Amino acid sequence: RNEALALLYEKIKIQQSIMNKGDIQYNERLEDIRLLKLEIKKQRREKNILSKTVSNVEDLR
Repeated sequence: RNEALALLYEKIKIQQSIMNKGDIQYNERLEDIRLLKLEIKKQRREKNILSKTVSNVEDLR
């Protein structure tokens, strides 16, 4: 009985460790997504600015 209980606790400990690692990786991916969304916004702004600049240059010709 004690051996079975000890084995069960060991399995629980392993599962908790796996869950903790998964949580950490999940949070890292969320941070990656957040940073990539910021980069997309930055790139879109830059594209808009460049498009307006090209338009202005064409108007000057």
